[in-house]
Amino acid sequence: MFDSDFHFDTAKKCFLSGYEPAKDVEAGIEKLHGQGYSQLQCVRVLVNVLNVSLPDADEQVLFSKVWEGEKEHTIALRHAFGCALDKYSGE
Repeated sequence: MFDSDFHFDTAKKCFLSGYEPAKDVEAGIEKLHGQGYSQLQCVRVLVNVLNVSLPDADEQVLFSKVWEGEKEHTIALRHAFGCALDKYSGE
């Protein structure tokens, strides 16, 4: 993907350090956030480690406590992107 500096194994270990032993997804996302991982990188980890669908992982990250402050901005950005795609797909 676009993250040339993203090291999945390191991110996986970071997530698991918060996730285990209580199987707390929120704690795992918090660990990733605390280490500077992006929302996209968090989603990638959840998809690969927990074997959940992309939409499910995205929802868990988007609505997590640690990303709460970015939720409205992210939703607005996605909406604007979708509108732009709609506009240009008709041409």
